[in-house]
Amino acid sequence: MVVVPVQIGNQFAAGKPEVLFENGSLIGSGADTRFAVTNDGQRFLMVQANESGPDPTRVHVVLNWLEELRTRLQM
Repeated sequence: MVVVPVQIGNQFAAGKPEVLFENGSLIGSGADTRFAVTNDGQRFLMVQANESGPDPTRVHVVLNWLEELRTRLQM
């Protein structure tokens, strides 16, 4: 997943893409979307494959992911 800064105005300009995070399980095909972004663009909801097998009784919710990302990027 990458993030690209954009400028809009008289002309559209896209900046340099930067890796936001890596997650191969988000790659789908066609209409197989495995993530959603909230309307405010501040949070992601993702469906991720469980490497150890199916476990339908567990759900992982990540709160304040943007703050954690900022902290990790400052390292």
